[in-house]
Amino acid sequence: MHAHDLTRDEPDSLGLEWPGAGRDPGIDVVSAMGEPGFYWVTTFDWHALLDKLGGDEAFVHGLLAVALRSNAAMPAELRAAADLGDCDRMMHLAHKVKGTAGDLCAVALRAQAAAAESAAREGSDTASTLNRELANAVETLLGDLRRIAATLD
Repeated sequence: MHAHDLTRDEPDSLGLEWPGAGRDPGIDVVSAMGEPGFYWVTTFDWHALLDKLGGDEAFVHGLLAVALRSNAAMPAELRAAADLGDCDRMMHLAHKVKGTAGDLCAVALRAQAAAAESAAREGSDTASTLNRELANAVETLLGDLRRIAATLD
């Protein structure tokens, strides 16, 4: 498998510039049926992650697998805490997402998690809404990680 830089050309919805803007946001993959394909990943910066980990693609793949397993229940947990209005739990969960996002070079997700964490810490009226939106963003990341994992099996 040949990895390409996975970034976006335009700023994200939070007004942050993606590292490596201008690079191709795709990764060449081989589908489960052995057919070559191309899969777009916009939830994290593959190039930055690969650089951060010394170019070791096998280690990156392992890290992505761990992130997928350890965050599988996160969207449901975020929604449950938001439904209960449990600011302490929302703050804790958003903080965990922020750390994972930082580990994966997921700039936009990290900023979104920081905003959700801050709102929960302050007991803001927006905390539940921001944490539900964070749950959706985590689901998007997990979908990308599942698709990548499927190409590596």
